[in-house]
Amino acid sequence: MPTQYRVENAKSGRAKCKATTCDHAVIKKDELRQGTWVEIGGNPGGFTWKHWGCVTAKVLGNMINSIKKPDGELDFNMCDGFSELKDDASREMVKAAFERGYVSDEAWLGPPGGNRPNPPKSPRKKKTGDDENEGSDTEAEPPAEKPKRGRKKAAPKEGADVEEEAPAAKKAAPRGRGKKVAKDDAEAPEDQGP
Repeated sequence: MPTQYRVENAKSGRAKCKATTCDHAVIKKDELRQGTWVEIGGNPGGFTWKHWGCVTAKVLGNMINSIKKPDGELDFNMCDGFSELKDDASREMVKAAFERGYVSDEAWLGPPGGNRPNPPKSPRKKKTGDDENEGSDTEAEPPAEKPKRGRKKAAPKEGADVEEEAPAAKKAAPRGRGKKVAKDDAEAPEDQGP
């Protein structure tokens, strides 16, 4: 099995990015990309690719851990494909990202700050009613009762008695399969003697 991660310039323009930050756009030929080895159900595996600008800090952290020496230094020769990169600019971009711990803001293709180790979370809506009554001196009104689910009762007809009648009990349907009755047995008289 090859190493788990790979960095390279795209060999063709056919692969699509697996990240959602770029809406799965095609990775152009010679563009810097990152691959993750994937095996599914015992079948021979393959790499799934992302733009270099779509690599998250978590994945980059895993890559850093895979090339880190026991003394803590980074060994870039352990990074699969690093020595095969076509230009020095790509090598410097990868080295800088490994040292920083995240992809640079200029290369990042996602929302601002999403490339950082602890990306900002989208703001959640606050619960209504809790914050409004917190500082007030007046007593809060009890919440309105939710309507019950199910069928609504029919409105009484005009001229009909207002008294409610109990609903008639329904006869339970027989369960299981019924017994078959043979035709000969059903037609034969039962009082025949020997």
